[in-house]
Amino acid sequence: MRLLLNAPLAVLLAVAGCAAVPPALTVVPATPSPPDPGALPGWWRVAETGETVVIGPGGAEVRAAGVPAGGPVHTGDWKADPGGRFLAQLDVYWYPGDWPTPPDAVPPAPEWAAAATGFRVDGPDRVLLGRDGSPVARLVPEPPGTTSVLDHAGGPVLDGTRGALAPAVPVPAPLRPAGPDELVGRWSPVTATGPASVEFDASGAWRGTVGCVDLGARWTAGPDGGFLAIEPPFRPEPACEHPYDVAAELSRARRVALDGPELVLLDVDGTQVGRYARPQR
Repeated sequence: MRLLLNAPLAVLLAVAGCAAVPPALTVVPATPSPPDPGALPGWWRVAETGETVVIGPGGAEVRAAGVPAGGPVHTGDWKADPGGRFLAQLDVYWYPGDWPTPPDAVPPAPEWAAAATGFRVDGPDRVLLGRDGSPVARLVPEPPGTTSVLDHAGGPVLDGTRGALAPAVPVPAPLRPAGPDELVGRWSPVTATGPASVEFDASGAWRGTVGCVDLGARWTAGPDGGFLAIEPPFRPEPACEHPYDVAAELSRARRVALDGPELVLLDVDGTQVGRYARPQR
């Protein structure tokens, strides 16, 4: 039995056989969403250590593994931005009065909290990153507890801005974004009428004049000039003739830029909040 094709169909098949092979589809990888600071608040457990972590609008707290709700915790401040930067400073050790015998010495805050300068969202988890981008702690979801120092009327009252921060506008021309290495060292505010300064350490710590005393906390920055700094948890009452509050300017700053040799601090809207120069030798 022979299969016969009519002529028009045969011609169509022949033409189809000579047609060029369509190009393969090019798969364009999806652009990853920028880190969302709003994904950080909640109850978490540190996968590596078992510590309970609470991040909220009132600050952050860390409870050691095995310590029940209502027990002693490290508390402090935190900040994050859509550039993936993150800071936490746990300066206060809250020890409830009805807890058994207090320790002879305040235990140190977790090392991962001091090492974290960034974060990323990894499915249900939140990964805190060090200065080199490597993970320092993985936060996995923890069922919300019934007690948190952050909501406790007797808990510490902390100053400072916390929570998810809105995107900051880019550094405006003719200013140039300042990289982290360019910040390291000592700076003096150009408008100060008395002794005032801030020093950025390469490890991510800063110290500067707050009123009439030297205090410090933590900072981080990126190549785009993105900047975060945490204020000290407590600040003294000004008791000098020309107080200058470096901490307040650093806390408001969201970008750092260079205007020639001078360092300019910019807020979320790109408005200057401080201007500094290297001290004269």
